[in-house]
Amino acid sequence: MKKILIIQTDAPSFLHPTLSVIHRYLRELPDTEITLLMNAHSFEALKNQFPGFPHRVCFEEAEIMGEIFDSGVNLSLIESSWKLLECLDIRKRLGIYTQKEQIRVSDHWSTYLLTLKSPVPFLSFHLEEIYRNILGIGQAPEIKEEDFHLKRFVFALSPTALFPAGEQEALLNLLAKRFPGIPILDISETKVEDQEGAFFIGPAGPEPLLVNYPQNLLLQKKFQGSNLLPTNSTWILTTQVQSFTAARVMEALEKILGKNEEIAEELSLYRFRFSEEGDSFIEQVCGQEESYPIYLAYFVLWSFVLGLKEFEPAFPTINPTQKEFIRFYLGILKKIARFHTYALASLDILLAEAKSSSSDSQIIEGHLENLRQIDETLRKLSDSHPMLRPLLDFYHIRRGQNDGSHFREQVENSLLIYHEEHQAFTAFQELLETIERR
Repeated sequence: MKKILIIQTDAPSFLHPTLSVIHRYLRELPDTEITLLMNAHSFEALKNQFPGFPHRVCFEEAEIMGEIFDSGVNLSLIESSWKLLECLDIRKRLGIYTQKEQIRVSDHWSTYLLTLKSPVPFLSFHLEEIYRNILGIGQAPEIKEEDFHLKRFVFALSPTALFPAGEQEALLNLLAKRFPGIPILDISETKVEDQEGAFFIGPAGPEPLLVNYPQNLLLQKKFQGSNLLPTNSTWILTTQVQSFTAARVMEALEKILGKNEEIAEELSLYRFRFSEEGDSFIEQVCGQEESYPIYLAYFVLWSFVLGLKEFEPAFPTINPTQKEFIRFYLGILKKIARFHTYALASLDILLAEAKSSSSDSQIIEGHLENLRQIDETLRKLSDSHPMLRPLLDFYHIRRGQNDGSHFREQVENSLLIYHEEHQAFTAFQELLETIERR
């Protein structure tokens, strides 16, 4: 019998998609035993969503010590979990782990997952997609939206800076008046049986993940591209003014329920959708926030970098504010391109020295120092420019995975990765220039 260990010790918002992937794809693997190591608190919050979970569940590392596994997969971003795969007898390691006290990632998708360790403005893919690709599972089947029959509202309080307390109370009164006979439940009062026909209204956060409501309207100050929710019937409402009003939230809700998506100009509405190829993205329905074109450019770019089917969502016409925002980041991208040019020139010289029978140690050390300074500069750009952080971090991690056994092979590997990075950033620049010209 094949034994698989899956480690997911993160919060419920990460455990939920892990359990979903296992339930959807690994439920009936023949002659396979799956052991899932997780955080007890996270599982307690979700266990009602996965009744009769058929696989072995562990909450302590001691429970699996001394066992032999055919493969081990770490899907957790908690650093203490990374060492575990190295301590166990495992034939094949996937995800994030350590080897000789160095962080390792098994593939591009695991590298992408590790970029989430730093604060990022967008999560371009649903966590389920990330996890199933790390596990080597093929394309997800298309998710078709089912007919929705409203039976109840579920409400969660928002921060008062986002939605004043008086306006939230007014919204509840409007709901009761406009939808007589439809009960309104507080998020803390809901049970599993309250899922059917429920429409959640509240701030973006972990609550809708814990109970898979068929419809969600999430209130945010600005577009963040969270792309975490387990449903394709999620709407995200943002406001260009200081805070929401009950009337505007009600207007958006009525438009959504009436399938009429035109709302007030100061609001922006987004919908979580799955493309025909099965990849998810957040689609702008109306409104124009400055960072959204960069989110779409990332979606196209990551589809290329991660080897997915080529897919380009419809890019909206952008406004002057968005143009200025894009132009600022285009200036940074041109600076990054110059650093790539310097790095590639140094690597060409280092490769020539590595091939030479009489290499010059001073030349080698000088160009190695140049590469170290370039890498440090790119790290600083990552810290100070969040819109570029995901891609900068992705290739910083890739460069750290140099397995060359001797100097020449290490230089060749670095040259290859810097070429890939340069191509990716060039493609990103071209995408933004195309959007900016619209």
